[in-house]
Order: sequence, then structure tokens, then C-alpha cells
Amino acid sequence: LPLAGALAGGPVVGAALLLFTQVFKQPLRGLARGYYHISGGWNDPTVKRINGSAAAAAIAEEKQ
Repeated sequence: LPLAGALAGGPVVGAALLLFTQVFKQPLRGLARGYYHISGGWNDPTVKRINGSAAAAAIAEEKQ
């Protein structure tokens, strides 16, 4: 991303993008990730977003 920014917008944009990605790498890592519990049949599914400890358990299970 910083390299593309440098090519498109010049070295100032590239440096700004590099700084942004280094500062916010960890806080933004899982921002777009969501965990859901889906139950029920095909005709009437129930979808619930899970948060907190249930999401942590889902992450731990995913890594195994």
C-alpha cells in the first residue's frame, strides 16, 4: 500500500501511508472480521453475531 501510494501520489503520500500502516497495524488487524452463530433450517435460519468471550472461543477454535 505505501509503495502504491508513493507511485500514485509521490514520496510524501507514500511516507504518510507507511507511517499510518505501521502505527495502526495491530489496532486495525481484526476490524473487518465478524463472528456469527448460525442455527436453524435452510428455510428459516437464525443468524446471531457473537461478541466477547464467545468470539474469543470461536477464534481459539479456528486456530486449532
